[in-house]
Amino acid sequence: MFYEYNINDNKWEKFVLKVFISKGDRMNKSTKIYKKALEYYEAGYIDKAIDLCEESISLDIKNRAAIGLKGILHYLKGDLKTAKALWKLNFQMNKDNAAQKYLEDLNFDVERINYYETAVKYIKQLDIKEALVLLSKCSESDFNAINVNNALATCYMRQGNFEEAKKKIDKVLSIDKGNKAALENSKLLKNYGIIKYQVKIKSLILLVVLVILAVLILFKGKDFIVYVKSLNNSNKTNLTSKVIKKPTKINSDKPKNTKSVFPTSDFQNALANSDDDKIYDYISNLNNYNLNATDLNLINEGNSKLNNEGTEYFYKEGSTFYENSNYQSAINSFLKAYQYGANSNLLPDVLYFLAASYRNIDDSNNAVKYYVEYDNKFGTNGGYADTVLYNLAMIYKASDINKAKYYANKLVNNYPDSIYNNSNVQNILAK
Repeated sequence: MFYEYNINDNKWEKFVLKVFISKGDRMNKSTKIYKKALEYYEAGYIDKAIDLCEESISLDIKNRAAIGLKGILHYLKGDLKTAKALWKLNFQMNKDNAAQKYLEDLNFDVERINYYETAVKYIKQLDIKEALVLLSKCSESDFNAINVNNALATCYMRQGNFEEAKKKIDKVLSIDKGNKAALENSKLLKNYGIIKYQVKIKSLILLVVLVILAVLILFKGKDFIVYVKSLNNSNKTNLTSKVIKKPTKINSDKPKNTKSVFPTSDFQNALANSDDDKIYDYISNLNNYNLNATDLNLINEGNSKLNNEGTEYFYKEGSTFYENSNYQSAINSFLKAYQYGANSNLLPDVLYFLAASYRNIDDSNNAVKYYVEYDNKFGTNGGYADTVLYNLAMIYKASDINKAKYYANKLVNNYPDSIYNNSNVQNILAK
């Protein structure tokens, strides 16, 4: 519209007009880019949103919306210094009331930084209850929401409270879909069976239809029916001829009359009610019962159930006992989890807490046994690796200084920044 004016041929006036038009274009483009940044933020792509905010601000330094959004994004990531600088700029340049309000509340967030950092130390020390108290205070605002919710998820997973952990993971992924810690925790929950893998219904229906069509083409008309009948008969034959594998060797040296009748009905109820404790108790005492083929089928079913879900169930049970300082009961539960956890993703946690429980009742031999197994199997890939090395160094300090030095050296070399690389470790190395 600026070309409607009659402008003289004066070069200066033409230059002013050109600059004015360029400025308007930049402001419009800045607004468009800001809106795109907002869309990326709402979709959970926080880093891309920050990049777009920067691009928007570079085009229009006074774009209060872009400056404010960029401050919020850094606030969610826990970067209080950058957020504060952006809001201060917005208030000074644009007299933005929202920025002023954010600035007034920052003192509380400074406290929350300390709460979060202390909570992380508590998590390292396995003082989950204290960590949760501090993290709940951090959750009173959205400051550092990504890190706080990841820490909460870790706490809940170590307590065996997987449903609550899932909520915190989902919250992180709603802000940052690419967050590594949240994605790793989500993967663990999928392996535990808490999060079900998504299957698209349309794809599934299409697959079924294609399979049916393929079968119909392969087996025309009556041939297909004959095939199904033969398949059914074959399955019946296989089922009747299948050899049942006994899960526990029965002591045949004892006279049969010293054994009881297996409580079939009670065991069936335990299976129906998913009572893993009862299932475990019956299977652990099979030598006390006379068993027939029906009983053995039920026992196989019980063993299968414990193999599928026993580790998670007994780990959660043990975690509850551990949190309440009932270490002997925790040991009993963790040992059951260990028995069924050879291929479970929970095995590192089971091993660690089993060792820690033994240490809490001053059973150093068993504590060392499971700490060493943890170190041998998981090494630097385990989340408790530095803690394990520290505990081994401290246990061996009184009985075998060479082994104590071995684990202290391993700790210092692999985890120089660990909180466990402290004066106790240096004292061992100095001997």
